[in-house]
Amino acid sequence: NADFVDTDVFRPLGIEKKYTGIQIAAWQKFKRHDLFVRGVALVPDKKFIKFGHFWGTERTEIDLRASTIKLAEKLKAPIDFLFCDSKGNEGMSTESDDMNKIINTAKMGILTTRYEGVNRFKMECLSADIPFLVPEDVGGATRKHINEETGLFFRPTPEGLADAIRYVEENYDQFSPRKYL
Repeated sequence: NADFVDTDVFRPLGIEKKYTGIQIAAWQKFKRHDLFVRGVALVPDKKFIKFGHFWGTERTEIDLRASTIKLAEKLKAPIDFLFCDSKGNEGMSTESDDMNKIINTAKMGILTTRYEGVNRFKMECLSADIPFLVPEDVGGATRKHINEETGLFFRPTPEGLADAIRYVEENYDQFSPRKYL
């Protein structure tokens, strides 16, 4: 099954949550990186982590990452960009244990794309007992497993994302994504 992740590997670690939210998304325009940046800029008292992989090392992907970082700096969005100087996927660990550790440093996972197939990042977060935020206009397979136990749908606007972030943080104890899975 394409949305399966190993729940023995992706699991809660009980480590300190250094970040309010995390986004892992390929550097493709349809992932709406600007929506993430603009939304988290509206919650400047929080801290976020973001990175993504390249489908290739095309200049457009590197340029998109650079413009996303520049937008974050301009808006003073509180985002730590991992692997922001890489020329491609080199140096990024794709090991599940490493990914689980990074995911566990955040309180929630955030997806901003409209078009997505089955999203592995979503399932990794849910397995790690991390609620997941998904835009209301996302397609079918990505909507699967998002409910009152696992996360929240948000209006696909910066304000909608900021409101969802605040809601999840204020009501964190109501979510139990791992139990649901």
